[in-house]
Parts: sequence; C-alpha cells; structure tokens
Amino acid sequence: MNFSFWGNSNFSALILSALIANKLVPNLIITFSPKEFGRKKILKSNPVEELAKQHKIEIVYADNLNDQSFYNTLKSKKIDVGVVASFGKIIPKNILKVFPFGIINIHPSLLPKYRGPTPIQSTILNNETTTGATIFIIDELMDHGPIIGQISTPIDVNDDFNSLKQKLGLLGAKLITNLLPDYLNHKIAIKPQEEELATYTKKFYFENCHIDWSQPTSTVYNFIRALSSEPGVFSHFEKNARNIILKILKINWISDLELHKELHQKYNMLSPGHIIIENKCFFVKTLDGFIEIITVQPDGKKPMPFASFYNGNKITKLM
Repeated sequence: MNFSFWGNSNFSALILSALIANKLVPNLIITFSPKEFGRKKILKSNPVEELAKQHKIEIVYADNLNDQSFYNTLKSKKIDVGVVASFGKIIPKNILKVFPFGIINIHPSLLPKYRGPTPIQSTILNNETTTGATIFIIDELMDHGPIIGQISTPIDVNDDFNSLKQKLGLLGAKLITNLLPDYLNHKIAIKPQEEELATYTKKFYFENCHIDWSQPTSTVYNFIRALSSEPGVFSHFEKNARNIILKILKINWISDLELHKELHQKYNMLSPGHIIIENKCFFVKTLDGFIEIITVQPDGKKPMPFASFYNGNKITKLM
C-alpha cells in the first residue's frame, strides 16, 4: 500500500501512531517545518515530524503548498493517495490531482454536521450525545467531498475536548485502517454528503470565552468542557478594587443526586457566580444549579487546585 500522511497536530500524531501500530506505515509524511519557540528561538518539531523521524519515514515539508518545487516533489514520489488528519491548510486543486486516488480526510464529526475548524468543541457546546469520525475525499470546498465511511461513538457527560479528541483520534485511526485497503482496491461505494443537513463551525478566541454564570447549568458546563483547553475560558474576581482574570481549567458535573438536592435546599437563593463550600468541595452557582470547580489558573500564575486558590484569596463570587 502506497500512501502519504498529512498532519501537524497532536490529533494527527495520535492517528499516525495508531496507523503505524496497525502496520500501515506511510511512505511519506507531509508536515510543517520546525518552528522557533521561546526567547532563545529554539527550533521545535511538531509531533508528526517527531514520529516520522522516530520511524525513519521520509518527510516533505509543506510550508508553501503553492510552491512549484513542492508540487514537483510530490509528483516524483508517485504516491497513490494522501491521508489527512488535522493538517491546518487548504490543499490546492493541483495538489489534489497529484494522487490517483485523491486525498482523503479523517474528520472528527459525523459529516455533513460540524464542518469547519472546531467540530469537537462545537459538538460538546451543542450538548450532543453522539459524535463520530468520517473519512471523505477532499474536494475544493470545505469538508464537502463524498464519504468513504463513518463510525459513531457516544459522548459521556464527563467528556471534555481533550478526552473526546482522544476518543475520536483512535476511532478515526481504526476506521482508516479498516477502509484504506478496500478503498484502494475499489471495494467501497462512496456516497455524496447530504448538503441540506450541513452545519458549520467557527473558530473560537480566548477573549470571547468569558463564562456567563447566569446561564443554565448545562450551558455553562458544556461551554467550559468544550473550550477550557482550546482556546481557554475565563472568569473574573475582584481583589483590591481590581478585576483579575481567572482561567477555569477543570470542573465536574454533580452526579450525586443527594448532594445536588442539599445544595439546592441551602443555596438556591444565591445569585449566579457565588462560591459555595460544601463537604470540603467548591461549587459555583449558575442560573438553575451548581458546578463543582476543580482546577484554575490565576492570571500570570501556574494552574492550581481551586482550594489552594481560595485559601489565598477568600473570594466569594466569580463574575
């Protein structure tokens, strides 16, 4: 089997690692060049490049997809198909045509739902109970091409962006492992996406991810678990007449019905954002309930348990 793998992120590396473990080793890796990091501008490889070096797979850097030399290099390799997972750039039409079987993408949603840059976050935000991975052939439109195969998985109430990304990465790797040989042997009937069912996601930015504690509990909970890792979510607290940013990193859904009942009986009249201490745990009041708060990161400091933060600040409310 002759294929190239395209990717740059941790999600890409998760899928590549699973492919290699299943004896599907790419002939070629397409990724970005090492980037400079820190004050010393030390060059750092992305996780896909690291895996490629570890397994001695040839690398072609794709910093400029419109460069003629990049096109010529790919053409000379005579690769049958490209496999993309979280590549991060739109692939030009002339590059798509280099491969006899095209370039196929592993997308972490059940297309045509959740096309675009944030399918995992958007799935959680919308309180979906099921998601999945889709393998489709890339065309000139975003996440639009015909579907080769799909596989679904339930979303647990405790899943956040990181845990769901891990699940979908492994699911996508399993799917591509099963489908790629049959696809290259013309044994799969591909089908067009149902365009009328398409939905689109947007990119999220930290400055727009302020937590509104006056929203219903499920809305606040989904907002935090969807976005706390990328790009991050925050609240404010007041100290010395100043509003200080507090990143919220980890929360818990209150599954103990007795505890939930007790909190309602004691604290339901408090306004949203109030901090409650009960059974040595910390909770924040929402519009209609409570969320347990576990880990936070004060502005300019390292992540810490909320208990440690509270002991040093004794605040009563998040805004």
